[in-house]
Amino acid sequence: MTIEVIKYHKINGSTFMMGKFSLKIPKWGNFIIHDMSYFQKGHQRWVSFPSKQFEKDGEKKYMPYNKFEDDKTLKAFQEQVLKALDEYFKLNGN
Repeated sequence: MTIEVIKYHKINGSTFMMGKFSLKIPKWGNFIIHDMSYFQKGHQRWVSFPSKQFEKDGEKKYMPYNKFEDDKTLKAFQEQVLKALDEYFKLNGN
């Protein structure tokens, strides 16, 4: 699956969130997902779908608007997105 990062906005001052970005997935009819989040903690990196913030028991929580039903598919998708981010950074700087 080819995934393209079409827009990236670096976030300064956040503990783990490095940036927000939009994806284009040509194989899905040029499907675009806006407001994805990119996180990094040490050598660990991950992305998340756009989400809605809510509070439960006095603690901030986030519910993604989209998700995969199984972890295997999510992991494969995240790997592809991280590759697309690496390519974007290589071409556009970090």
